[in-house]
Amino acid sequence: MNIDNALSAYRGDLVAASQRWHKSRARRRRRLVFLTSALAAAGIIVGTAIAATGWLVGAPAPPNVKSDFGSYAPQLGFNPQPGKAVLVAGKGPYKLYATPNEQDGFCTLLSDPWYHPGPHREGGDCISRKQASVAFWAGPYGIGHAAQGGTRVVIVGRARKGAAARVHFNYPGGKSASARIGRSGFFIVPITINHPIFTGLQPGAICRWSSTFVVLDAKGRAIVRKTLTFGPRICMRPPKPVVTTAAGMKTFTLDRGEVGYLARARPGDNVGCRGAGHVLTITIPVAAQGRYRRSHDRRLQLNVRHTRDGRIWVMCQ
Repeated sequence: MNIDNALSAYRGDLVAASQRWHKSRARRRRRLVFLTSALAAAGIIVGTAIAATGWLVGAPAPPNVKSDFGSYAPQLGFNPQPGKAVLVAGKGPYKLYATPNEQDGFCTLLSDPWYHPGPHREGGDCISRKQASVAFWAGPYGIGHAAQGGTRVVIVGRARKGAAARVHFNYPGGKSASARIGRSGFFIVPITINHPIFTGLQPGAICRWSSTFVVLDAKGRAIVRKTLTFGPRICMRPPKPVVTTAAGMKTFTLDRGEVGYLARARPGDNVGCRGAGHVLTITIPVAAQGRYRRSHDRRLQLNVRHTRDGRIWVMCQ
């Protein structure tokens, strides 16, 4: 199977879905940030929930950052206060800004080599007072390409304890990193992982990994230790269908998380997708077109596309 072609087809479906998502979410930034369910429940960026602005300490944000915060769509449930935005953590070209919102939480915005804040942009990410009550959080906030097929990842987070001075953590490849924790508790660390991440489609890729974070006080004593797991809920991988024949009709059955081309499938054959307690089936169309089905609870979905060059592309997720 040609991985580049599979990825191109996969991206095509994702782009279409992303366009619908962007329209309904009013320009909110879609980012490759994948956490375990426990982390997702904890919120995007967490810290002390204080309505006043005194706890956010840092240099005032430049006008382009304030205007970006001002682009946040209030339909999403939050109202950032752009004029109060400050720089809370930075490392070279990687800068993390934060500002309070009217819901007693706060909003964050990352400026990095891949995203430059400005008016009519994405508006950052906001969380509620409840989400902001978690004592410690860390995770990938920005992702870009690195040399030789690697991945540049920006790890950000916040430690609520007032005594927090530095954070140390390990990451894939037997490497480790550390960063100073700012006065508002935020930190930022750009790292390079020498593999593609968050996918099972490419050789040598890392779909999920766990890192242990240790927060130290000014005397080097550990005051927080937490292991977090990062990665998508489903790791997409090339298809390995189970092929059965009944009444002269072939069925190619996939497990959830498989995406790519079916070399032996032909128009009129069935494609099955199983997972999350459901089984979905689509008959491959004769014409060059796509078909889509999903379970009633939206936990399973199947895409089948008969491409113009005659190949059959599928995604079970």
